[in-house]
Amino acid sequence: MPRTLTIDQSLCISCSLCVDMLPDVFQINERNSAQVYNQRASGYAEIESIRAACPLGCIRWEDV
Repeated sequence: MPRTLTIDQSLCISCSLCVDMLPDVFQINERNSAQVYNQRASGYAEIESIRAACPLGCIRWEDV
């Protein structure tokens, strides 16, 4: 089943950890919040390491 990488904006504190570690996948948007830019720009293992490092656990996979 396909999954989409998302960031729960209600939890995100814009620490930029995800952007700093995987800038091809994550960006800071105009509201100064992290967003998924291109989930295909990195491998599953790298994304999972960022998910684990997120201080509030707001990076998630959602079933499509």
